[in-house]
Amino acid sequence: MSTLDWGIILVSILLLSMISIYISRHTKKTQEYLVADRSAGRFLLASATIMGTLGAINIINKFQVGFEAGFTYLWWNMLIIPLGIIVALTGWIAYRWRMTRIMTQAEIFEKRYGKNYRILGGLILFIGGVASIGIVPGVAARFFKSYFFLPDQIIILGMSVPTIAFFVVLLVSMAFLFSFWGGQKSLIVTDSIQAVLTMVVLLLIFVYFMLSSDWGEIFDSLSNSPPGESKIDPYDVSGGKDYDAFFFFIMAVKAVFIIPAEVKRQASNSCGVTPHETRMAHILAKLKAIFIFYPLILIPTIVCAISLSPEYQHIWHSVTASISVESVQTQRELMVPMTLAEILPKGLIGAFGAVMLISFLTTNNSLFFIYGSTLVQDVILPKTKKKLSQKAHLTLLRCSIVLVSVITVLISLFYEQSMDVVMYFSLVYSFIGGAVTIPFIASLYWKGATRSGAWVSAVLGIVLSIIAFAISHDIAMVKDKWRLHGDSVSWTQHTVYFRNKEYVMPAGKSSSSILVWDKSIKKYVGFENQAVLDTNKNFSVIAIKKNGDYQFMPSARWDRFCEQIAKIPGVLTMSGAEKGFYILLICLFAFVTVSMASRRIFKIQEFNLDVLLNRGAYAIEEDKIEKDKPRMGTFNRILNITHSFSTRDKLIYYFVLSWGAIWLSIFLGYSLLRYLSIDIGMSFVTFWQWNLWINFVLVIGISVVFLVGTCKELIGAYLSKQRKKTSFIRSPVMGVSES
Repeated sequence: MSTLDWGIILVSILLLSMISIYISRHTKKTQEYLVADRSAGRFLLASATIMGTLGAINIINKFQVGFEAGFTYLWWNMLIIPLGIIVALTGWIAYRWRMTRIMTQAEIFEKRYGKNYRILGGLILFIGGVASIGIVPGVAARFFKSYFFLPDQIIILGMSVPTIAFFVVLLVSMAFLFSFWGGQKSLIVTDSIQAVLTMVVLLLIFVYFMLSSDWGEIFDSLSNSPPGESKIDPYDVSGGKDYDAFFFFIMAVKAVFIIPAEVKRQASNSCGVTPHETRMAHILAKLKAIFIFYPLILIPTIVCAISLSPEYQHIWHSVTASISVESVQTQRELMVPMTLAEILPKGLIGAFGAVMLISFLTTNNSLFFIYGSTLVQDVILPKTKKKLSQKAHLTLLRCSIVLVSVITVLISLFYEQSMDVVMYFSLVYSFIGGAVTIPFIASLYWKGATRSGAWVSAVLGIVLSIIAFAISHDIAMVKDKWRLHGDSVSWTQHTVYFRNKEYVMPAGKSSSSILVWDKSIKKYVGFENQAVLDTNKNFSVIAIKKNGDYQFMPSARWDRFCEQIAKIPGVLTMSGAEKGFYILLICLFAFVTVSMASRRIFKIQEFNLDVLLNRGAYAIEEDKIEKDKPRMGTFNRILNITHSFSTRDKLIYYFVLSWGAIWLSIFLGYSLLRYLSIDIGMSFVTFWQWNLWINFVLVIGISVVFLVGTCKELIGAYLSKQRKKTSFIRSPVMGVSES
């Protein structure tokens, strides 16, 4: 990297550090530390929402999925994004979350299911949360080591230190300090500044690729994909990939029911000036997601085209050679970033490195704070009898952040990741979902939810997720790597990968290739004689290749257990996303069934949601909507537009709604025509070309609006920091008054 690239990264770090220190000087109260004094405006909340969930690991996740799926990723997101827009427009979960005025997500459980369940929910959030962020520094450290072309060992104070370990400690320390200094108040401001920097860099990269790329050549290269693995036609993805249509269906369900109820939304759902500001922040966040999403899918798609293009094989060979010594999983993580380091010009290389660093900090400093405060507020404090002073409370909160940081470092250094990021997170979501997500949504919307239903759902989610995770971790997940070697009739000697280790498979001419664990010598070996295998108890089947693909079987350490599990159709071949999805369905069914049964058996009365949501006779004065205003029209009531909407709010609402409706109509319309075998005379190549240039213009426009709006709110926050409840003012761009 050039001096310019390093300079960009260093300036970004120094800028954020100075701002975080400045904000921390004005954080004195617990409410400021936990919920930013409930004074954040819509643009700052929208920025915190996006940057808090973007993350370096989520960028790598999108790179992995985008590289495997290509433009088909964009197609299925034409369904997912409109669903997310509907969630934002209706205020689903977010509006009621803010109405409860809770400081932490698990706090609501004490009101619905009792104090003990609040402690359980807080503990599950803490364990699941730390497990999810535990792998992040390791993934980020591997990225920075390779992206900056650093050696395996570096010299610090005369001692040789592993580069990965150094970066893990450095990254976690930086995220820790940002969250430790100023709490939520500091995080919202720094996240917003980081959002501005990220927008500028991604916009520059987007413009660079759109204007400098030969799109005709890119589409020609992508057309070279094998049958059933198309990067262009979303209906030609039947080649057994993990990222198929069902995967994107699961992501659509997640967009409606999981993401809006994530604890990551705690800041944006609890810190808003009013419930309406929170709702508008989520609407604006969806607009901003358009900007973030397109560049992050465009980049891996171009890299995929490079890997398939004969003209650019010198670049691809250079990339693969530089990461060949890494494990299989690490290679999958680094393919796209390392290609960027080869093709981006000076300046943009450093800028993208800064974006990755910023993205890591914004997500992890927020999550360190959230999971640490959850441990204190929902696990420790409910058990303490004595009320803590403001100073003691803040000290305890800061100590919890130290604990989260230490555990995160240990997981990153010693846990061996064996599956794609999105699959790992899917299993973590199922672990949290049974105990937290399902009971949480039910507590906001269902009067009939009971304590018994919540406990049964929690136990099922915990047990099934641990079993699914253990099985998935112990079984090779890199199917595509194996599928590249020969067909089901004959093959040359090649290497297969199991649990990030390599095993040589000898050449064979059989209808199946079998990888087995030989208990007598405790090694993985290739085996071709099925008859001998069936009669030899020293062998345990690991994987069988049939019809050009591998079907996974139990490993040696899970022999007896997996022999029973294997009887369930498809359980060992399901991806992590599929396992997590089915676990959540089981938990939901159990929650509803047990709740209804317990109400009937124990004669439990329906819960009064007005008390929980502070509405009706229990409304808090500052959250009230004037009752003497005329009733909204039918159209506005259908769209859930209230008197809180200004004219500009409505224009934003209608624009976002129209944008989502147009692409959703295209998705549903073409799917119907495809089902009816009606040819519309337009290829997917032509469709994607139009799609890219339309969104290119849209992305530039949205970027300008957000840059202006966020900067005005930040300037307003600085100018009015002495005024109560206006430390983060709402942006004049949106036409919202301060009253």
